[in-house]
Amino acid sequence: MGMASREAWKIIEEKRKYWYKTLSTDAMWSVLGQSINIFDWLSFFSDYTLSDTLFSSLVSMLLLDIPPIDIVPWNVNFVVELPLPEEFIRGVLIKLRKITFDEVVDIQLPEFSDIIKPGLYDIDKFLETFLKIEFARPIIETRPRKAIYGVTRYDESYYDPTAVREFFRSTLYTFMKKDITLEEARNKIEATAKVLSIHEELARTIFNRLSAITSIKDRALTWDYGWWDRSYWSEEGSEGLIEFRNYELQSVKMPYEDLIDYQACGFWDDAIWDYFCWCDEIHPFRVEEPNLPMLAEAVWVNFRNRIISTYLAVANYQTLEERSEWTKSLRVDTYALPMSMRMHLERIVESIVRMYEPAIDPCRLRSYKSAALQIFGELTAMHRWGTEMYKAMSEEELREWWLEKWSRDGLDRGVLEAIYRSIRPRIDTFIDRRFRERMRFLRRKLRRMG
Repeated sequence: MGMASREAWKIIEEKRKYWYKTLSTDAMWSVLGQSINIFDWLSFFSDYTLSDTLFSSLVSMLLLDIPPIDIVPWNVNFVVELPLPEEFIRGVLIKLRKITFDEVVDIQLPEFSDIIKPGLYDIDKFLETFLKIEFARPIIETRPRKAIYGVTRYDESYYDPTAVREFFRSTLYTFMKKDITLEEARNKIEATAKVLSIHEELARTIFNRLSAITSIKDRALTWDYGWWDRSYWSEEGSEGLIEFRNYELQSVKMPYEDLIDYQACGFWDDAIWDYFCWCDEIHPFRVEEPNLPMLAEAVWVNFRNRIISTYLAVANYQTLEERSEWTKSLRVDTYALPMSMRMHLERIVESIVRMYEPAIDPCRLRSYKSAALQIFGELTAMHRWGTEMYKAMSEEELREWWLEKWSRDGLDRGVLEAIYRSIRPRIDTFIDRRFRERMRFLRRKLRRMG
């Protein structure tokens, strides 16, 4: 049996497994049962994770002048809607409509909507709404400002290139808050800073702030950013101390009084001038409603409300017939296409790598394949946040970022260059093919519903 035949049989088998585990009627009930079983655990874990990501992302607002409505983690929200009876018969099990954060406020906090929403677009209003005015005033007066043509004065403001802005408002937080090691996150940020000409000290201070905020939830119980029986009190000393791993991946201890210390404020000799705010030594956040924790809770509630609907979303766009027999499911074909593309890329990578390193061990070979699949995944992802930076980069920036990142991980730069030259045109072809096939799938579904 030839290579093509073996791959075809493997894809067929994987399609059948995918249908059996996720798309069949039995799989739907299995996923529903699992969702119910882990609901309490997932409710806690989602709060634990989202609070970290959301409060950390305010660094982009306070130090980089990006309003909350543009910060992606605050805007990954959906509302669940039921289909019409005729839509359900034709395979629409559930509707998930993406909404922005101001719509979340309208739904979850309608009584405060008029107060909160102006601050989602204007940072000064946000600070005046959620910080005590005596604390907010020095931040408003000293925070960095983005340039507005014909309004702001030269040398008193700055602007970000598109890829840099996408990094600061989204991709940065996938590096730091998704389930990867700090070493991996540091390598990605360091590669980004080099390729996009971000000042190394700025990259360092942002990394340190985000690392500290993650450590705080475990090691320094804070008002509305801590969990009883999970978070420890901060270490005692002349003042509170927080331990975290810094940009050099060393464990350090720094003073800590409140979360705002690492969201906006600076410490003498440990912050970049012009990239921190002067802060008064008082408790910063307003306690009366509406307050900042209410915003994070609104996003969390939006997520929690969707947990039980997971089983419908996973198996969506399938008729009863398709859920009963895998060979009739159009969804398995949308799964099989990127799988065949992945196998094709892996085969190309292996042939190239073995020319340069004939005796390569399986683990190192897998790393080269993972490098190729990483760029393939980031450029072809359709429903995943955090990929905005890659899609905003120029071709040269993307190439240099990829080479820099993976060579820092120990792979040979010359081999990586050969791989990139070979796979990059194919990835463009795959992007076009996936888009066309997705449109074809949707057209077929729409015709059934018409």
